[in-house]
Amino acid sequence: MSGNALLVALAEHARSSPDAVFLVEMDGRTTTYGALASLATRIAETLREFGVRPGDRVGVHLRKSVDAVAAICGILHAEGIYVPLDAAAPAARSASILVDCGARAVLTGGPSGEVLRQELAALDAAMQVHLLTGVGGGAGIQEWLVQSGVPVTGTQGGHPTSPDSAACILYTSGSTGGPKGVVIPVRAVESFVQWAIASFAPNPCDRVASHAPFHFDLSIFDLFVPMRAGASVLLLDDSVVANPRLLVECIASRGITIWYSTPTTLRMLLDHGRLEETPSGALRLVLFAGEVFPLPQLRRLTRAWPAPRYCNLYGPTETNVVTWFEVPPDFDFDREPSLPIGEPCAGVIVMVEADCGGMAGAGEVGELLICSPTTMTGYWNRPDLTARALQKDSQERLWYKTGDLASRDERGVLHFHGRRDRMIKRRGYRIELAEIEAALSHHPQLGAVVTSTRVDSRGQTVIVAHVTLRGAERPSVVDLKKYCSAHLPLWMIPDQFEVLHSFPMTSTGKVDLQSLGTRDPGS
Repeated sequence: MSGNALLVALAEHARSSPDAVFLVEMDGRTTTYGALASLATRIAETLREFGVRPGDRVGVHLRKSVDAVAAICGILHAEGIYVPLDAAAPAARSASILVDCGARAVLTGGPSGEVLRQELAALDAAMQVHLLTGVGGGAGIQEWLVQSGVPVTGTQGGHPTSPDSAACILYTSGSTGGPKGVVIPVRAVESFVQWAIASFAPNPCDRVASHAPFHFDLSIFDLFVPMRAGASVLLLDDSVVANPRLLVECIASRGITIWYSTPTTLRMLLDHGRLEETPSGALRLVLFAGEVFPLPQLRRLTRAWPAPRYCNLYGPTETNVVTWFEVPPDFDFDREPSLPIGEPCAGVIVMVEADCGGMAGAGEVGELLICSPTTMTGYWNRPDLTARALQKDSQERLWYKTGDLASRDERGVLHFHGRRDRMIKRRGYRIELAEIEAALSHHPQLGAVVTSTRVDSRGQTVIVAHVTLRGAERPSVVDLKKYCSAHLPLWMIPDQFEVLHSFPMTSTGKVDLQSLGTRDPGS
């Protein structure tokens, strides 16, 4: 295959054990390492024939399927950069992402793909839109390859990809009103995979549940760690992910040995999936990341399923995982105030910076700074944001300023204390409240918009949109949510709306965000 280091393991397994199963779909269909490697090679050749060159961005606008995985591998094989998109998000948002990164092409399919094609046409976007029909089981990709007419030559690609070359661009919520692209280099994925292999020892007998969507950074583990280990991956499609009971049954009956998701998902399985009534099956490792796991729910989980190892992984999209904490069997859920984020991963340096500069002392809260081989190269086409986020010290080491508040206890263990800014985490996704405000500000009936958050009795983050009106007509909550669904991903839509005549103000003439955040507007 190509010189991309991320595909070396795929090529090796395709040669040594071509019939070993890599991908398993919910309907039982399987794809072997040999079949996936062949698909990836053919996709790469077709993309090159269509003008995709090393460093070009190629969008992947497909639901989770063999097609999507093959597309990602094919793009990497062609030495391109894959840009995974949320196929369920508004087409306008996906189109804006593709335009922002200057994508050369996008692989898409189904009704949402046709809507995206129309949206891109309306924007007069200069990119190739490849609609794949019959998506699933490789059918859409196979048909596209046949229709393309590109002969199979078995070419091996060009020069080896540099470790600093980009592997993918993951778009996260942005504070300026639109999503921003985090450029993840090959070396960052490689470093993370090497750490995960050393820490969790996956092997060919493991089956990893692919729960996270491919536009979410948790998916890097789901794809590339089992690929390196020769393990198999169960692709959980949208219908399964939305069904807690079915998810719990999958873990028990499908031989899942490694699970990685947000705490919100695990809490959903506890509350609605009858997890405590179901054996854990072959499950040996439960990883969670993306948000704080409340201790009462974590205690319920570990008591219901005591056999697996439980690990809290911490790290923003810009760095992937940089610290981790394995929950010991004797963890004192009653005395500990929260779950630690633990200690640095191998090769990672962390610093808690005090407000006055310099390193914070034990127990002192400060901003968490990260120096890691897994760090991004920057934000796509945003040198201003990159310069603020990445800074070199006198030793030429590159530090990422997380904006997260943390402290070290007397043992050197790290604890998380929230955010400095208005960025929040919900369901594992990072959300800039300014992006929600920017979307709602275009509503014809709304005047000003300010968002706040609170935590409900179940420990869930609730987003509240406080709005004023342009005139006398007041839109309903249903109308507002419908408007948001056309402009924002599902996970960014406010839970509640409050209509105000005016906003409370501070003595300096600014909106009193603290006052808004203490209100309970109902719904």
